[in-house]
Amino acid sequence: MFETTLRYKNLNDRNIVEGHPEYYDSVLIQAHLLAYSKKAVPQLIRDMADERSFNYYIDPMLSDFRIGTNFRNDDGDVRGWHSRFVNQLGEPLKSVLAERPNAAANELPDNTLQEITKSVVKYQENFVYQRLQEATGKSEDVEINRRDVQPKAVIPWVHKIERVEDIQTVRELISYADEIASLPLKPCLYTTTGFVRDTTNRSLLTDLLGEFDVSECFLVFEELDKYETTQSEYTTVIDFVYDLQQSNIKPHFYYGDFFSNLLAYFGLGGTAYATLFDEEFKEKTEYSGGGGLPPRYYVDSVKDLLKIDTTVDLMNRVGAPMCECQFCSRQFDTWQDIADREQSEEALKPTLKKHRVAIRWEHARLVEEESLEDVLEGLDENFSKMVMAYSASPHVAQAKNVQYLPKWINAVKDRKELAVDSLQELPYIT
Repeated sequence: MFETTLRYKNLNDRNIVEGHPEYYDSVLIQAHLLAYSKKAVPQLIRDMADERSFNYYIDPMLSDFRIGTNFRNDDGDVRGWHSRFVNQLGEPLKSVLAERPNAAANELPDNTLQEITKSVVKYQENFVYQRLQEATGKSEDVEINRRDVQPKAVIPWVHKIERVEDIQTVRELISYADEIASLPLKPCLYTTTGFVRDTTNRSLLTDLLGEFDVSECFLVFEELDKYETTQSEYTTVIDFVYDLQQSNIKPHFYYGDFFSNLLAYFGLGGTAYATLFDEEFKEKTEYSGGGGLPPRYYVDSVKDLLKIDTTVDLMNRVGAPMCECQFCSRQFDTWQDIADREQSEEALKPTLKKHRVAIRWEHARLVEEESLEDVLEGLDENFSKMVMAYSASPHVAQAKNVQYLPKWINAVKDRKELAVDSLQELPYIT
């Protein structure tokens, strides 16, 4: 199974989490969202668990404090949801952030590192259960099974790996988490394509995970942006995924666009994404405001989220039929219908989010059921169909193009001997 993990980072997405569990395998809840909504989210988890097996993870979010001031307001105080989370973890994190500009794991003394690491493990394992216990009080009519409402696994403190020295810091974080965790660990390796391009560095990371009793891990690469990432960087990612699965570790992307689905053929076990955006990760160093995201439509033929006017223009240029997912088919008869509804953004967004989640779910089924050759041929056909329309459209931003599609195809072909599904000799795409 290729696990699809839906990021739950906004309370507005509750209707998707609650109403459409058929379109995801697990949910990744941000720790500060849980701290902020400490009654509603635990109750949601319990309600979902009562109805079906509900798998979720808690994103520990401590990496937010590594550098920069994104988590602070103009007065220097820890802002909003981050403040709620810090208060839940308590000491020593509160004192660290009061005395230091940041809480970078590689700059803290061992005892502080150990205590913060253990506090975030306890938070993941106990917070939901404890809140539910408090909500039910002493009622003998209500019984809560701890295992039913605990996460699928614990994610230790995530620290960026950009130098060999950072590996020791991550080793300590996993080790401290391992000392206290009662649930399985699913560490997250946060690194760069530049670091893992070196085969020695890749070996160091696979050896690191081999020191612990873990069968799965998360992966996140800094700025794996489809418009900027080179073909050679994509091949490096394939190499690392392959190395991990060869070491009996099943990796899972922490953020992923469609390229992550292609990695299923090289051993990737799943991918995570939010209802809008969040297909790649870039560390934030400054606060950029909390305004809502503009509406975007996920265009499957180019595997991207596009502005509404761009979507309508492109789809009309190529004569594409209207999307037949259950959400679009109920709301729109033509592409122009989406543009007409754009005037009411808040009314449009729920449908756009559900459409995207449904399509990403279909992507997971695609790589489970189709051969790699067939999937690549489909991408090639999409590229051939869309590239001229993309270039001709006045609505496409100048910085954007669909050249990432051939980069994905050719990177996969460069590593065809590593794929679990043999590749035919197909020509490279230019």
